[in-house]
Amino acid sequence: MKHRTLKMTLPRNSLRWSLLGGILMSYSLAAWPINMLQAYEAAQRNDSTLGVSRAQAEAGRERLPQARAALLPSVVANASRSKNELTTSDLATGADLPAQKYLSGSASLTVRQPLFRRDLMAQYRQSAAMVDGANANLQRDEQTLAVRLVSAYLEVLGASDQLALVVAQRTFYTAQLNSARKTFEAG
Repeated sequence: MKHRTLKMTLPRNSLRWSLLGGILMSYSLAAWPINMLQAYEAAQRNDSTLGVSRAQAEAGRERLPQARAALLPSVVANASRSKNELTTSDLATGADLPAQKYLSGSASLTVRQPLFRRDLMAQYRQSAAMVDGANANLQRDEQTLAVRLVSAYLEVLGASDQLALVVAQRTFYTAQLNSARKTFEAG
């Protein structure tokens, strides 16, 4: 039984483009340091807790226009038009009389305005308070995000400084060890 092997060759240009693409990908995947402002902007765009808080605040803000609408007048307009055809017959002779055709229509406009409804006014004030609460919750979550970000950023900076210190100590101890070895070898 013969085994066949498939040999795949790429044209030279394809190989060059593949290598160039790989090099560019490695540069794009490299971790570039960011400053505090860039980190804060990225956190504001991508934080799920803040996104939920924004959506809840937006939903809370919609309650105020709904409560205001209940206080405004409501207007209802109705209109209808009908085509009628009436056929009758004479009772004495039993003959059909000519059909009567006519149009009929009606229209109405109803306007309602509550003069004073304590429950609607209370609902409006409650909605305004809920909007204030939703805005306060959003501000709280934004401040919490800022605190979490600053805390994490400072922890990273501290870890970076600690790493630099350990590397410097290692370099110092290595130099001290080499000096001690030379001194030992010299006698």
